[in-house]
Amino acid sequence: MAASAARDVVTAVCQEWGMEPLLDRARLVASELVNNAVEHAGTRIDFVVTRLGPLRRGISRRPNRLRVAVYDLDPHLPAQPSPAMPPGIGLNQRGYGLRIVDAAARVWGSLPTPAGKVVWAALYDDPPIGSEPKPRR
Repeated sequence: MAASAARDVVTAVCQEWGMEPLLDRARLVASELVNNAVEHAGTRIDFVVTRLGPLRRGISRRPNRLRVAVYDLDPHLPAQPSPAMPPGIGLNQRGYGLRIVDAAARVWGSLPTPAGKVVWAALYDDPPIGSEPKPRR
């Protein structure tokens, strides 16, 4: 139920803020972060969506940038997913949540808070730094 509510919130804000290009990935990331908090923390959670502005003023095109964050009362930070899947783990196995977040978000992380932790992810619709197409010769 909590993941469904988070997806509904993300859908509403992406539509209201004109961030439809981020909608599918943001819904996926929100769902994974909330599901992880519900399963692993087992505490009350708070879900926050924030619109991120441009890094400096005067930019003519404002890329869509969104941060989703889940706060819980468990102080244990999540483990970073390993780059390779261990042998023998099939697609029906669990443990893909943070791998999905890592693939869908530009960047993500976790931080301790006075009451527990926050796990967050930022999504951008502009290309990653260094991924601009190379000029043809």
